[in-house]
Amino acid sequence: MFSDPLFVRTGSGMLPTARAQSLERSLSLLKALLAAELETDRVSATEVPFEPGESVRDVRIVSPGALELSLLPTLATMLRARAPQWSLTIEPFERRSYETDLATGRVDFVLSVGGTTPIGQLVDADVLWEDEFVVLAGPRSVLHEGFDRISTELYLAQQHIYPLPWPTSQNYLDVELARAGRHRKIAFSVPS
Repeated sequence: MFSDPLFVRTGSGMLPTARAQSLERSLSLLKALLAAELETDRVSATEVPFEPGESVRDVRIVSPGALELSLLPTLATMLRARAPQWSLTIEPFERRSYETDLATGRVDFVLSVGGTTPIGQLVDADVLWEDEFVVLAGPRSVLHEGFDRISTELYLAQQHIYPLPWPTSQNYLDVELARAGRHRKIAFSVPS
């Protein structure tokens, strides 16, 4: 229609043009959206009320490791109480777009910390909570006594323990510090 060829003939068959390759992501998202819409229409046509306590399914959540000890035990307890036949699968969080995974139903939820996960047209996002930055210090630290709040300078002068949910060059705090030309003293790193 627009005289924009999508494939070119070669001696060994057909190859996609640059234009066809640029459309590939959009078309795959459109296909996923259409499939999800058709599934919704099919399910609503049967008009069977949804009862979580009587259904069986696997809920897949993508989550940073930092939430495994705080949010996920509460979520698992609620799930067992309201939908005892459901199972919960947690997948590790990667800094990437989960739009296709969510649109196709491969994952049900993506929990992200720091608000930096790319969000596309097929994904709806909500802020679940906002937190203050908290520093933990042992009894031998200068930070242990007498501070409700500390300055950035005092914070950065300390040696830090860093659990590695992702590299320091990719976490929210260290990226913001680097933008300001500042860095923490990482004395010890652990995998989680």
